Amino acid sequence: MNKALFDRIVDVVKPHFFDKHERQTLMSGALPGSPVLELINWEGDSYTVSIHVVDRLLSFDSKAPYASVVALLQAIHERVGVDHKPEIEAIIVALARAERYVAGQFNKDRVITELVRHFSILGDLTEVEQDDFRYVGYRRNMAAIELMGVVIGNRELTEAMVRVRCEQFFKWVRTAPQHFDLRRALNPNGVLLFVFVEDSPTTLMQFITRQSIIKHDTVGGVIVPWVVDLKRCAVYSHNNPVSLFPPVVIFPQFAFPKLVELQNFVSGSAGCK
Repeated sequence: MNKALFDRIVDVVKPHFFDKHERQTLMSGALPGSPVLELINWEGDSYTVSIHVVDRLLSFDSKAPYASVVALLQAIHERVGVDHKPEIEAIIVALARAERYVAGQFNKDRVITELVRHFSILGDLTEVEQDDFRYVGYRRNMAAIELMGVVIGNRELTEAMVRVRCEQFFKWVRTAPQHFDLRRALNPNGVLLFVFVEDSPTTLMQFITRQSIIKHDTVGGVIVPWVVDLKRCAVYSHNNPVSLFPPVVIFPQFAFPKLVELQNFVSGSAGCK
């Protein structure tokens, strides 16, 4: 939660926390029998206790973000006059939006965990990477080193950022076999998944699928970017051909992870429900 929204909640709560009795009466009515009431220090001035209470409520609601704060705001809403109700209602709306975002973050993390487990990725390179990727993993077969990267897509993602992520991932594809002592492998390749939980412009998704990179030098290497759209339960693979001269076509059904398998996984994943 950002500080501005936190401060707005405190400003609403503070006038109703004049003394210890008033605080306990209000909180008991808003959250009857809740264990969080045992965690609150009721002593102090109204401003200090208001900050303490809001902070406690926020940290308490790990499974249902902001539920206790909303319950307190609703109890205050019943007490105040019509002039003060719009601000409380606006805060509750803002919290509902924030809750959907937090739920989306949970789904993203869970989908990535399930994705790694489902496709039996052998090595996790994420720890040596920066914050640009949520996950970078690899597996090896007889013919190639295959990498899979995950980038979390959001409304702030731009075309320029997409290009940078693809270039960074392509560098990993070309250097990872040597850097991690995997022995030199022919045909280093990778699929970079841009995972979207929220709505994103179709034009951006189309742009992403056109950002394949390939090199024909002695090291070689190719990466293809795919879009995982959890809101629509869809996967959009790269545009072919990935190279015109010499002509190179990469069939999504053979790239790792295979397109059909990834589509099946996404259809049944936690983030798609």
